[in-house]
Amino acid sequence: MARPEFLLDKPGLRRQMTRRGNAAVASLALSAPRPCRMSFLFSFRRPSKGGSPQECRPMADASPAPAKTASQPASGMPPLFGRVEPLDPARHGGLRLDRAAGLGFAARANAVPLSIVELPLAARHFPIVFATGPLPMPLAVLGYRTGENLFVDEKGNWRAGTYLPAYLRAYPFIFLQAEGGTQLHLGIEPDAPALHTGSGDPLFEEGKPSTFLQEMLRFCSDYRASLEETQRFAEALKAAEVLEQQEARVEFRSGGSARLNGFLMMNPKRFEELPDETILAWRKRHWLGAAYAVMHAGGSWSSVLDLAETKPA
Repeated sequence: MARPEFLLDKPGLRRQMTRRGNAAVASLALSAPRPCRMSFLFSFRRPSKGGSPQECRPMADASPAPAKTASQPASGMPPLFGRVEPLDPARHGGLRLDRAAGLGFAARANAVPLSIVELPLAARHFPIVFATGPLPMPLAVLGYRTGENLFVDEKGNWRAGTYLPAYLRAYPFIFLQAEGGTQLHLGIEPDAPALHTGSGDPLFEEGKPSTFLQEMLRFCSDYRASLEETQRFAEALKAAEVLEQQEARVEFRSGGSARLNGFLMMNPKRFEELPDETILAWRKRHWLGAAYAVMHAGGSWSSVLDLAETKPA
């Protein structure tokens, strides 16, 4: 499969909260990334035309991006990542991933990214909004308060019967691309709680990618391909001017309120007024289902509110 050369430098999802009386104001905002030696294949620049096939594999004998200490902010990091290293059998050969460790790493994420193929499934469970910034990528809203994920319990279990976004399933892996290069490499969050040398699936066996790691490579490769189409979809929404700045305010029955801002939503009226040629073009690209899913996801705000009422702040 041809993989066009482009970089996805996802700015970190910056979460802010202020108090105004009894109202909590939570922001979904994107911070500007800092320059780094490796580029994260998650956030989005326009793909170059053409492109050539590229192999997606772990990086051997590569120089990692400078590590960040606990005192350094994770500015420029993708959501949930504190630091990222190119996966290297010499450095990470003894590590295992304990898939039973749960999703505690996402317990404070009140929003996570979505790809276009996920939108119909995600719309059943989460409100879907778009990040502000040069390219408005879709996000699943997981909580109304900063640092609140209503879908992860205190044991790190994901809420039964609800869709688990691919971004969380891919963690702690993420694709990297060396600046000025075309080769894709798999990166890893070395401080992920599920990574250790004890029990779990080995990343390498005799210095070579294990069966488990090969499965993750395929999963991340498919996810990246979906993100490319998501980028094109987001560009089309922006060009059609169907997105507008919004905020959500909720009143809790138990008292107090919360306001979520710093995001965009689709305007149904503007969508209905799109010219026929635009609708036809989107139908040919199989984007209409995604667009309708995003608008239908508005019905999930009340479901998330019900969860917020039953989960302690």
